[in-house]
Amino acid sequence: MYEFISGQWNMMIISLLLGACMGFIYDLIRCFRRLVSHNNFFIALSDLVFWVLGACVTIACINRYNYGSLRWYVLFGMLLGFLIYHYTVSRVLMFAAGYVIVFIRKICKKCNVLLKKVSKWVKIKPRMSKNR
Repeated sequence: MYEFISGQWNMMIISLLLGACMGFIYDLIRCFRRLVSHNNFFIALSDLVFWVLGACVTIACINRYNYGSLRWYVLFGMLLGFLIYHYTVSRVLMFAAGYVIVFIRKICKKCNVLLKKVSKWVKIKPRMSKNR
């Protein structure tokens, strides 16, 4: 009986971590969306890929650690893990990512201006082949 309850607690912890990991991966996707602009098609496509891969990982974890038995506490644990991550770490991460993204954009803009100035100064002349 002890092994059975211990296995359920282990699965609960795994589902909490799985929910937090899915939240972190979605935050990475959100950061990428802020850095590079997307149209609605690519946003929908990235969401679809995220959810399909998330479902595959969830099913694999349930098969591996809970012998394929889907229990309510697994789904509750994933939701709870996601919510804990979202209201704690995610807010700090996205706040910091906003500053990093602004910094990266400023550097890219300065590099672009510098490259334009350098390209005006340096004129590349094509080599003329000498026919003898």
